[in-house]
Amino acid sequence: MTVCIAESPVNSTGSFESRAHAIQSRLDELIDRDDLAHSLHFGWFDRPYAKAMMAIAFKIASVAERELTLRKTSREAMTDEQLDAMLSWCETAISRAALLPCNPDFRPDRIRFERKEFLMLQVPPLWAFVDDASATRADADWGDMDLLAAIGQKIYVPARLSSVTQQLHANTVFDSSSDDTPEPREEDLSDVPELAVPKPLRQNTHSMSIQELARRAASLGMGFAISYSPPPAAQNRANEKKVESLGFQITARTLRELIENSSTNPQADVLEAGSDATEGESIGGWLARRALMRGANGKTRTAVINWRSPAGFPAESPQAIRAAMWIAALDGQQIALLNGWRDLRDGRIHREPSIFLSADVLEAQAHTALDMLRFAPIVRAFDQRPSLAIVIDSNVISAQNSNQWANWILPLFDRLTAINIHFDVIPVANAQSLEHSGRYANVLTPRPNSLESPAVLDQIVATVVSKFDQKDFPRAYDNDGNEARQLYFRIADSGGHLFIAIINECDRPRTIRLSTAAKAKSFHDLLMPTNMLMRLDKIDLAAWQVRILEAQ
Repeated sequence: MTVCIAESPVNSTGSFESRAHAIQSRLDELIDRDDLAHSLHFGWFDRPYAKAMMAIAFKIASVAERELTLRKTSREAMTDEQLDAMLSWCETAISRAALLPCNPDFRPDRIRFERKEFLMLQVPPLWAFVDDASATRADADWGDMDLLAAIGQKIYVPARLSSVTQQLHANTVFDSSSDDTPEPREEDLSDVPELAVPKPLRQNTHSMSIQELARRAASLGMGFAISYSPPPAAQNRANEKKVESLGFQITARTLRELIENSSTNPQADVLEAGSDATEGESIGGWLARRALMRGANGKTRTAVINWRSPAGFPAESPQAIRAAMWIAALDGQQIALLNGWRDLRDGRIHREPSIFLSADVLEAQAHTALDMLRFAPIVRAFDQRPSLAIVIDSNVISAQNSNQWANWILPLFDRLTAINIHFDVIPVANAQSLEHSGRYANVLTPRPNSLESPAVLDQIVATVVSKFDQKDFPRAYDNDGNEARQLYFRIADSGGHLFIAIINECDRPRTIRLSTAAKAKSFHDLLMPTNMLMRLDKIDLAAWQVRILEAQ
């Protein structure tokens, strides 16, 4: 079934109630809320980008409807400004979806992966929201599984399991990086409408088993995963077996755990992942965190729980989040779990804000994830081991927080990142005979007193740079002739086919010149709808723009 979308916008005048009713009426013309899987997920099969936008619109409209219901009992969960922004986004989303192209050759619903592919990270860069939604009329049994599938998500991760699996869920948390994680608490929900009560408190909702959840996810083309941090206790082994037979487990490791318990032969039945810092860290520390994940597991690919953008990439900016997602993927991140897919008032305290308050960011995340799935072979071309290894031990970790870098090591990470030197971070236990293994051309072993002054750091960085030739170390320059900063770029040669990724890491437009050993004279940006060619001596970049260039 191919769906036609009218381009006329929804009426954006009147009261919140009338606007919400108009939005729901338009959505009801396009989507059968009683059968989301067929009317949306499979019904819009040839329009994956429009389908993702419509799934988001359906959810945002439901959240707005819930808010209006809560306001009848003076239990509002958002401000008037937030509700207005939410409705305004929905009012334009349907007409904008009509402008998105049809992609009959790109069918995310048909892209499926085996359990072993997830565990071995032999997948394209995949992004998955942990489903922390309360039960709704549309999805009374499985949170928002159908909507997440329609967005294009290829992994389903439930945040809260039904009463059948409460023992398994007892150990499921998503952040072991800080000791100040607030304990969940229940509010007095006696006067809250039933629609606003979270699933574990609903007595009339059918409880689904792990098997049922996993089968439902598989029918929608998604792998099924359970996230643990720390690893599950021994007494839950019987429940673990249920997960292993149907999906896979993913376990978060702090920086200290990655260093002290590193192994190039991790558990075959558990995917070990890093966890981003609770507070935003510099782009250098953020990339070094992923470099340590690679160094600890001996692979070129990583997985991350609690994904967050680095400091300087505003969480409320769709363009900045898109840029950060592309940097992570090009750096080898294959699986990322995101928080925030949760309702605003569900009787619990949350560290993460609800993503539904930032519909434009959610749209950018969904469409960027689809881009990475569509261009998976090209992204894979950048999957190359760095030529520099930085060998470290546990003294690089903060004494106060096991998931935070010590202050003395960050200047080195930041300086190398600023000049686009790609590196791995290797735990000392894995570094035996590293220089003779052929895996890395250069090995650096910093010590706390070796970075005691900017002059010493300058000398170390200059020594590292001197060991790279132009092929391994391209340069970028701004219009004023100075070497470009706040710029991420990588070059990949896949079977003689040249690709260059360039990402503007700031909110100002700029024009840059790239100096490389590449012989190609013109390039086409794969992410742009036009076939306009550009040269490396003049590349225009909008704020936070991502360009994936292909040599012509």
